[in-house]
Amino acid sequence: MVKHPYITLKNLKPKMLDSEYLAQFTNKNIAISFFKRQNIPYLEYLIDKDSTIRANLQKEILGGMDFGRVPKRKELSNLFEEVRGDVNYFLRTDVKECPIEYINFFSREMRVPLATSIVGTTLLYSLSTYEPLMGFGALLFGGLSFLTLLGLNKSMQMTGSHYSINKNFISLKENNLALIKVELAHEFAHHVQFSNISGKNRTGSHHFNLKMFLEGHARGVQKQMAYKYFEKENNPAYLHDTIDISLAELKASYRLLCGFFPGVRANENLLNKNISITDKLIQENMFTPMNPPFHAVGNSIFSIWEALHGTDIYGNIINGDYDTKTARKKFFE
Repeated sequence: MVKHPYITLKNLKPKMLDSEYLAQFTNKNIAISFFKRQNIPYLEYLIDKDSTIRANLQKEILGGMDFGRVPKRKELSNLFEEVRGDVNYFLRTDVKECPIEYINFFSREMRVPLATSIVGTTLLYSLSTYEPLMGFGALLFGGLSFLTLLGLNKSMQMTGSHYSINKNFISLKENNLALIKVELAHEFAHHVQFSNISGKNRTGSHHFNLKMFLEGHARGVQKQMAYKYFEKENNPAYLHDTIDISLAELKASYRLLCGFFPGVRANENLLNKNISITDKLIQENMFTPMNPPFHAVGNSIFSIWEALHGTDIYGNIINGDYDTKTARKKFFE
């Protein structure tokens, strides 16, 4: 069992994130923050950096990567305790564990999320409130897609793992150890989020209205844990899939952002640098009514914020200590 200093800190009492604080992170406000011309060079910098990292990882995989075996069900508890400790330590939180299990998507635990996703996509598709976004508005403010929960698109929650808000339950697709640990970090980050979010913001349209924020934050935590395990185990397998998916999301968001401004063309040479099948899958499937770009845009804006303000931003935000209007820092310091 892994021990962390946070366990002994008795003064960890983060304030609950109320509606007033969370208002700056609604889909509308995340979109407003994202659709700015100044973000284009930021994304170009991030895409170029991660393309180099992915190219190096692809060289490693040709020589054989050790993704590890698939953990047995009885081993999940100890594995979860390790990941929980690492995520809590990173976020400066002290959130307890929740139930976790390997579950198929048609089990009793998944019926409500699946039904909600189908209805939500239909009902919330037209909830655009940011008029300049035009056609993109419906995508940006639509419901959680059915494909997201099924995990049919590689960009969605890694390989189909899911956190149930109502039941505080993590369902995890059976996978190799290196993949499961970073998936678990992503899903536990959601558990931490909803342990700190108060009242009505936990349910219904209020939850959907924070989707970009929730997924961008969880993707960022996932990336930080992937880097941690990569360095700790000296094993690039922990990092490979996370970088692959994140880079594809950055590229898709970059295309979307450039297309928003008349006369601005995306740098195709940059987009074609170290291209992978994941890039194509996300570009073709991410921006459709059935697959709103919650993960891609959320990941992109958080990647920019992280580059601007450092990795402490993830803990600051979830502990109620961040203001998007006053946070300023030079990008290339």
